[in-house]
Amino acid sequence: MIHAEAFESLLQIRRLKKKDLASSCELSPSFIADLLAHRAGASEETVDAISAVLAVPAEVLFPELSGWVSPLPDRSARRTRAEAA
Repeated sequence: MIHAEAFESLLQIRRLKKKDLASSCELSPSFIADLLAHRAGASEETVDAISAVLAVPAEVLFPELSGWVSPLPDRSARRTRAEAA
């Protein structure tokens, strides 16, 4: 999960708006909002994109990458309803 306070601070420091970050990462603003509210998770590609735009190591925004919290789930593949049951 994203460290929302660090994310918000970095946006202020970089003078970026969430919609500008979303556009730079090729994400939707609603996905960024869901990520910050912990309603969505991020794939490795998304983590890398956000970290690159904010010019910080991924571990700053996603503490689980440093090993002290469980690892990120693999969200690169979608499951069908039949697989979920």
